[in-house]
Amino acid sequence: MLVPGDVLMVERQFYQHFAIYHDYDGNVIHYSGEPLQKNNASIKISPFKNFLGKEKVFYTLNINKSFLRKTILARANARLGSHNYNLLNNNCEHFVNWCALGVKECKQINRLLDLTLFKLFPNLILCNISPTFKNKLLTYDIKEKYIYIKPQKQV
Repeated sequence: MLVPGDVLMVERQFYQHFAIYHDYDGNVIHYSGEPLQKNNASIKISPFKNFLGKEKVFYTLNINKSFLRKTILARANARLGSHNYNLLNNNCEHFVNWCALGVKECKQINRLLDLTLFKLFPNLILCNISPTFKNKLLTYDIKEKYIYIKPQKQV
């Protein structure tokens, strides 16, 4: 069962999208906007189906939370309406990590930077001094896997 303050993730074709479960009415807080117009993205409360997009499977994450769920929600609510989306340093994963951990980082971007740095400077990664290894708090794994079943209309 989902609980407000849970960190959610859905796998899209080329990336993972993250959100905070907002309330028992099935809403989430996340960066939302048109896929090819991310400069218009903002942090919004959206219905769960908007977070899922075309996907049916989503996950709750076991995240090494620094804050209680009510604090995570308060932090998320405080950012509502923010229009500062940036793929490299202020995306949906940065947002949920800031809400839950107080750390604004993104594992997806870190992995991309590590791969890029490894191609350019192989010894940098091998010596374990990559700048993207800086935060050991940023560890989480899948807690539960869910399959979304569209609610049926009552007759």
